[in-house]
Amino acid sequence: MQKFKPSNSTLLLNIIFNYHFFLAMINEIFPHKIKIELSKKGQIEDQDYILIFKDNSLLLKRDKEGCLDFPQKKDFSDKDLPSKYTYLFNIDNTACFYMWNFTKLESNEFFYKDIQEFRYLSPQHIAWTGIVAFQLIKWYLGNVYCGTCGSENEEKNDERALVCKNCKTIQYPKISPAIIVAIKNEDKILLARNSNIPEGRHSILAGYIDVGETIEETIIREVKEEVGLEVKNLKYYKSQPWPFSGSLMIGFFVEVFGDATIKIDNKEIEHADWYSRGTLPNHSASLSIAGEMIELFESGEW
Repeated sequence: MQKFKPSNSTLLLNIIFNYHFFLAMINEIFPHKIKIELSKKGQIEDQDYILIFKDNSLLLKRDKEGCLDFPQKKDFSDKDLPSKYTYLFNIDNTACFYMWNFTKLESNEFFYKDIQEFRYLSPQHIAWTGIVAFQLIKWYLGNVYCGTCGSENEEKNDERALVCKNCKTIQYPKISPAIIVAIKNEDKILLARNSNIPEGRHSILAGYIDVGETIEETIIREVKEEVGLEVKNLKYYKSQPWPFSGSLMIGFFVEVFGDATIKIDNKEIEHADWYSRGTLPNHSASLSIAGEMIELFESGEW
């Protein structure tokens, strides 16, 4: 079989749309729905959600049934709320607002939860709402001032963007595209331990798309750099937004081409090996696209 080579004239990417579900990935919250587009809505109403962050933690409460929920405007008196707030999006037609410069003290009713714990929080639509809010709020806080002239930015009314009051430079939320790739060698999958993930946890390979690169070129480069392998038969799986790093993870299944000897870079990758079904080490949960792709291999569906 011919080795995969990127080409401007021939589309060599074999795209498949795969709708397997184990545990739904964290962003799959149906029948709940986040509408991320900017709304003209201005005033906060009593039923609207109030999102209050303290560093990397988000304020939560429990509803009448004991389930986790966000505080609402009606939970506070008007004098307690700051004058500056920003509309983020809505979840199930309930608007969500970020309150600037406001830290609500914890009480029997309200408590802070670290955003990393939202990966496994229930209900899942509340967890995903908090994670998406975290990404947006980090962007707002990181762009209070213009990167061109240093003047203060202000929110645009007609789109999700910030515009400099002085030089009129416009800033949009930044999303970093990244590939995540599962590599198979006959009946084995390559799992690697990255130096940045918890001890003992393995996953598939991932990397950011560089300036001027195609997706296909990124896959070939990242796999070669990290484990010294060449690959063929690239097949698109699906994508997943990953707000923790401001990324869009673009998933692919590939097969090893030629020599299957692994040569790790000893920088990002501390360990990598081929694993058969039934012998997989501790790996990413299926709430992530990495975990779901690994489970597709384990179940024999890939």
